Parts: sequence; structure tokens; C-alpha cells
Amino acid sequence: MKTLQLPIALFLCLVSVCLAAQPVEYEKIQNLIESPDELVAAEFTTAGSSSIFSVQMTSEKSLRQIADLFRQGAGLTLISAELSGEKTWKLFLTNANAVEPDIDKFRQIRALSWLSSPEKGLQFNITNDSVIVTTYPGNSQELAANLELAQKSEMEFSGSKPSPQLSSAMFTFDFVKKNQPENSDQTAKNPLEEAFANFAIIQNAERNGANIEYTLKAERKNVVRLLEIPAQFDKTLKAIEVSTKDGQSMAVKLLSGKGGQNESEKIQILAALLKDGQMEWISDGELDMPVMTGFETNFGGKITLTGLSPKSSLIFSQFFSMIQRTGSLKNPFFSRGTYKDSKTGRVMDFRVDCDW
Repeated sequence: MKTLQLPIALFLCLVSVCLAAQPVEYEKIQNLIESPDELVAAEFTTAGSSSIFSVQMTSEKSLRQIADLFRQGAGLTLISAELSGEKTWKLFLTNANAVEPDIDKFRQIRALSWLSSPEKGLQFNITNDSVIVTTYPGNSQELAANLELAQKSEMEFSGSKPSPQLSSAMFTFDFVKKNQPENSDQTAKNPLEEAFANFAIIQNAERNGANIEYTLKAERKNVVRLLEIPAQFDKTLKAIEVSTKDGQSMAVKLLSGKGGQNESEKIQILAALLKDGQMEWISDGELDMPVMTGFETNFGGKITLTGLSPKSSLIFSQFFSMIQRTGSLKNPFFSRGTYKDSKTGRVMDFRVDCDW
């Protein structure tokens, strides 16, 4: 399920409980929604004379009918909407002066013959900036059909290279981009992705709220370069997960977005871990000591190292010693270990949590 794209400040306001006096529109919302519509939840936040309302409801009405219902019955303007399945709505409305999204475009895009897994359905999001359709294609043929449908409708796939193995696929109609003049200086499709593509294969790019999670494949030496790229485009590296089976080719998941500060010192620590010398990485040779297979962190207080070991006891003696020698990681804690069969025999797949 995709998260509706909203400004961070707006999102933070909505998740808090407002202690101010209840605006008159709040009661009107309760009275407006009648059978067969069902009010699931309604919240509000107030700043001065303006209020923003978050409404979850089930309704078979069209978005135009819903927007008119709240405008005429409560004096509220629709800011954005999310539709899951056929009738599960999440709406954001305001009593302030605001411009309503292009509901006619939403209707046109919703009416297209999208193909998606029946049990997961479809999801549609609309804001003043864009309409986003999230599909769950059951096979490569359905994905190809959706790609063709999106292209004909001037919509763009969220990733650079759609893969037949995708479990979900997003398509975006960008109002801002469509309204740009033809002589716009913005010739690069996505500068950040183009920079990533210089050092990795982009397998998927999935929007997660205000951030984008990239799924990449890169050589270990190039992952060091990937760590540095978001800051070059005024973005923040929010989280990263890497894993490898041979010590060289790596699967990378990287979350990047605006807001916050890049943890430059921690990024330098990750870069050092990736280089030869600090830790022993897995290789094609015989496994006779603990080796790293990856790491993951959201740049909070901890980082998790993953690895393989021929014996569990060697994790505490040899692997912990490697961590101590880095000088940048401390307090290693063995958090999980499971035995599995490998080409070198039975080994333990383990996780060790460390403080920065």
C-alpha cells in the first residue's frame, strides 16, 4: 500500500491530537456521511482560523460527488484523496482558501483498463501535483499492458527499468511537469537516478511518502560512491541495506528524500566497512572464519551487520574482535543466528547489532 504524498508539516499535524476547540465543520462532516456511506474516522488540526480535516470513509460515490458533498454541505475544499479498491477513501479537506485538484483527470485515469491482482486491487492518489496509480500486476504480460496504457496516457513509470518480477508498479501523471513550457531548462529526467545509474543497475524505484526507495545492484567498490550521491542533489540518505553472496556483487536498498541531515560521519564509517581491510567479506573460498555478508541501518543509534560463520563460537571470538578493531563500532550484540546448508557445509547465518 502506498502512502499519500503530502507535505511533511501537514502529515505531522494530522497525526497529532488537536486540543483546540472543535471547528463547526467537524460536526457537519459527521452529519453529511450517511448510509450507504460509512464514516471510518475523522480528525482535524487547527492553525489560526484555518483547519485541515482527515476523513476516512467508504463510499461508492465518485470523487466529484464526494468533493461537492463536502463543499456544499460543510464549506470544505478537497486538497487530496486516496482511493483503495473500489470505495475505500482517505480524504484531506480544508476550510481555508485552496485550489481543488484536477478531479476530471482523476476520473479519466481511474476509468482506464488497469490490470491488477484481484486480492490487492488498485490504488489511486491525487494531489495538486499529480495523479498516481499503484497496480499489482500478476505477471509480466499484465505489467507490459499497464506500461503501454500509462504511456498512452502520458504517465510515467516510477522506476527506470520495470522488471517482470515486480510485485507492484506505480504510474504517475505529473501536473507540474505537463505544465512546464517546452523550452524548460529541466532536461534531465531525474538527475539523482541518472547519477545512481553511473555506478549501479536500478532495478526499482518506489515512492514511500516523501522519500523514494531505490533497489539497486552494484559492485562493492561502487556502493561507496552510491553513499555519497544523495547529498550532491540536496537529498538525505535515510536508510540503506546491502547484501552479497560473493563479496563483490551487492544488492542494495537505499532510501533517499528531502529533510533531515546527512549523517556524514556514519556514511564514512559505512564506506570504510565496504573497503578491504577493516572486515572480512564473504568470498568464493572455503569458509573457515566468520565473514560479513552485508549491513543495514536507518542512521539511528545502531547498525546491524550480517554474516556467515562455520561455528557460532567464532562469532564471539573472531567477528567481535574485527568489530572492535574498526574503532568506530562498539557494543556488539548477537541478535540472531540460524544454521543452514551451504556449498562449504553447514554454516550459521547471523546478525550482530552495534552502536555507532
